[in-house]
Amino acid sequence: MENRSLAGDVQTPATESRETPLMPFSRTETDLKQSPFYEYHHATKHTIQKLYSYGHRLDWASQPDPFLRFDGAPIVDLPHEFSVSSDDLFQAAVSHVENARTGFINKDDAKSETDDLLKFISNLLFYGVAISAWKQVVGTNNRWALRVNASSGNLHPTDTHVLISRDSGVLGAGAYHYKVSEHKLEQRVRGDAVTPLIRRLGIQSEAPPVVLCLSSIFFREAWKYRERAFRYCQHDMGHALASLSLSASALGWSMRIVGIFPDEEVADYLGLNQANEKPLALVLLSPGSTNLFDPHDSVLSLDSFDAGAVQLGEPGGTKTATLSAPGPFIGKPNQLSSQIIDYPQISRVYQATKYDLDSCRDVRRNQKDFFTGVSAKSAPKPGPIQAAGDVIDLQFDFENASKSCQHKSVHQTIRKRRSAVDMDGRTGMSLEHLTYILRTSTMGFPADFQGVDVLTDGHWSRSAREHLVHLYLYVHRVDGLTSGLYYFDRFENTLVPLLLRDQREGAKETSCFQDIACDGAFSVSMIADFQEGYRLYGDRCYRFAHYEAGYIGQMLYLTACALGHDATGIGCFVDDDINKYLALDDGKEVIYNFTFGKAVHDSRLTTLPSYGFSTPEF
Repeated sequence: MENRSLAGDVQTPATESRETPLMPFSRTETDLKQSPFYEYHHATKHTIQKLYSYGHRLDWASQPDPFLRFDGAPIVDLPHEFSVSSDDLFQAAVSHVENARTGFINKDDAKSETDDLLKFISNLLFYGVAISAWKQVVGTNNRWALRVNASSGNLHPTDTHVLISRDSGVLGAGAYHYKVSEHKLEQRVRGDAVTPLIRRLGIQSEAPPVVLCLSSIFFREAWKYRERAFRYCQHDMGHALASLSLSASALGWSMRIVGIFPDEEVADYLGLNQANEKPLALVLLSPGSTNLFDPHDSVLSLDSFDAGAVQLGEPGGTKTATLSAPGPFIGKPNQLSSQIIDYPQISRVYQATKYDLDSCRDVRRNQKDFFTGVSAKSAPKPGPIQAAGDVIDLQFDFENASKSCQHKSVHQTIRKRRSAVDMDGRTGMSLEHLTYILRTSTMGFPADFQGVDVLTDGHWSRSAREHLVHLYLYVHRVDGLTSGLYYFDRFENTLVPLLLRDQREGAKETSCFQDIACDGAFSVSMIADFQEGYRLYGDRCYRFAHYEAGYIGQMLYLTACALGHDATGIGCFVDDDINKYLALDDGKEVIYNFTFGKAVHDSRLTTLPSYGFSTPEF
């Protein structure tokens, strides 16, 4: 891409003293550049030189098993009664946003939490993180599973643990691992697995009936992507969070994502270290919903964290200094690989992005102060946004979007989603469809580090919580748009033209010379605001920005699929070439690319059913 020089000089603030831990609002730009996560990010950037000298060869004999299991753990069969929602993707997405501030309170029209709990969990996981199909090379025994949640390289580092607070008659209280290969649960612990955890997090309301803990096994991804794998594990966490969010909403349950928690305590509490799992997110689930939403209120009121914890399995509890491991854990994890290579850079960045209880408390207090009265106009742009033509107001109408949907049910869209491998280089897209894709995918989500935008009288209001990801578009074949580079202002719902000229060659070159980046209708670069994120969350912002990008990515996949288009995420890109081309300010970095178009069918492959039992036919 040509050299663009739109950014002005940035004044670097004086460095704060390093003698004491930095509070969120005292972190400076200089601190950011010296932070462990930023050092990792720069060390794992792709360059043209690195790409040409890349000598890594995959050791197929040590390819990690994508399916974790716990041998000897009691098995709980999940029912195969799968719901098919009458809402399409866009209707489900709107409902999810409207219900984003649901408290953990059963409404009169909501099902009791004990009714069909096992069926709910079965449906939640089937439409959230389950196998969607198998692909097989024709004439061979070479086959592999696809899942409803996207994953870099289809390596799936993410695992799901289901925590139940009390006996329901159909499922006992405890902690369970989701055995995705068979769509079953494996019981790891007996007893209330939710209440001690919730109290430790400082949540004083009644404990929700179900909590998910999403973990990541980094070496699954590192087998192929080496040091850069930590980035992709965070993307995949965002993919899974989006998939589960939509799944829960379509089933009539509300949810909240918790990313601010003491990592080591949660890992020990759930026995995750036995299988090299790292906890990355907690998902709180409760039946029922409400349409009330105040964009300036906290998604979760976590003003304090419990100074003690109740040990799991001991009624009445025993006060301890930390969240006690329940133990003994049932089942032994299977060996996932014959050889695990340790990448010190991944270990260092993971350690740097962890929180202990004091960190959680400090971040929460400062976060509450910061978000009070935040204005949409205060959102910083990632670089100079100078219009090279008329700014385009994206007229968004959910009813028309729903009419354009090719799938009658959101569940059909979820199960049909695929990652394109090649685009045909011919098929375009309407501006209307591009609008539906962008707006539906960037409404935010309910989390303690993220907020949800609000639709009031046809107008969007930005969440009080900071979104950390911005989108730039390389438009190739969109009816009604001149080919060029555009900035999508997700807060104003506009497209700002920055360069009106062919972007195909540059899009390809900066996406590691992959044709798929230029052979579609348009492609996207997602830009993280690490400066703002670091000020709020410290090194943890690295995870949160990638979660947000992954969440947006999963929604981009789904909206494209619902409208009859194809998409794929691109994790391989030449970082600084994109940063320079977009003239990004310091502290703003590209973290994910995406492309949309018409996929080329590969006749060498055939598709097989996801499981050996009957599933909905779409």
